Amino acid sequence: MSLKGKKIACFLALPHHTRFFISLRDKIRKEGGNILFFITLSEYPYEMDLVNRGFSFKFSTDYLTDEIRQKIKSSTSELLDTWSKTCFKWDGFSHWPLFKQSWFLEAIVEEYFCIENFIEMEMPDIFMAHHECTRWGQVIGHLCHKKSIPYVTFQEGDYHGDSIGLIIHTQYSTADLLWGERTREFLKSYKCSMDKIVLIGNTHIEQAVKTYSNSKMIADIKRDIRIPLNKKVVLFLVDIKYAGIARKEVWQEILHGLDKLDGEAVCIFKWHPNVYKTSFEKIQKIFNELYPSAILLDTYEPYKLLAISDYCVTMGKTTLAIEALA
Repeated sequence: MSLKGKKIACFLALPHHTRFFISLRDKIRKEGGNILFFITLSEYPYEMDLVNRGFSFKFSTDYLTDEIRQKIKSSTSELLDTWSKTCFKWDGFSHWPLFKQSWFLEAIVEEYFCIENFIEMEMPDIFMAHHECTRWGQVIGHLCHKKSIPYVTFQEGDYHGDSIGLIIHTQYSTADLLWGERTREFLKSYKCSMDKIVLIGNTHIEQAVKTYSNSKMIADIKRDIRIPLNKKVVLFLVDIKYAGIARKEVWQEILHGLDKLDGEAVCIFKWHPNVYKTSFEKIQKIFNELYPSAILLDTYEPYKLLAISDYCVTMGKTTLAIEALA
């Protein structure tokens, strides 16, 4: 299929995910295609990385019309009436505050109709997303199936974890593009559709290595973070399970003995970005008390940190951790 004159819609979520699509964006444009980045409103500023990179994008609410507002209002009312009759039949919902349930359901209804209107107005030839494992990935997948639009998903996502939500990598995807055989075997164990999986390799790490591995770049990065050029760097990649822990005793145990590295090396802790700012700030205070010489970063470019690190400690299984090993 030629990409000339084709419109490819690309849904983005977490800022650090943008890197997966940069090389694809360049290739699509080189082949004559047009890529349109698309994001939704959320408690996390998904647009942050796109703004920093100077890329144009659309919010789902850009497609909110008076007619769509009326659809949202009537559908939400109908859904909440049904939900209120069923949600107390399972004890698990008692652990999920009712106000949070209603906020979540209202957001899904709004997103559904806005994304549907986006598709109808923009008429993309292809839709791309990181994966189906979020509510947005599933809504987009459903709408693409409904409107006969090819839906291409990718490796990103914590497929190597143990969450039941990971089984839906190929529920809606026309094609799920993975790095290699090991990933495919993981998804095979989740009963994903093997006929939809295509192995393509990593789309961007080769270029990332070229970009960040030169000595001038490394020196510039160290100066930016105020690390002496002669100091070694130990990088800790903190996954989402650790990133939300705000208990002093836990970090006291983890950090025990690291202060002995002072004078020889600087320890950098790169936080998983899908954590509330307030949680990160609480943990910063704990570090300031237990290990003030450590550097904590939540939004810094991870490849820059990998470039300057002499040692890397992966705290949990993340895609970035796998790339660090590579």
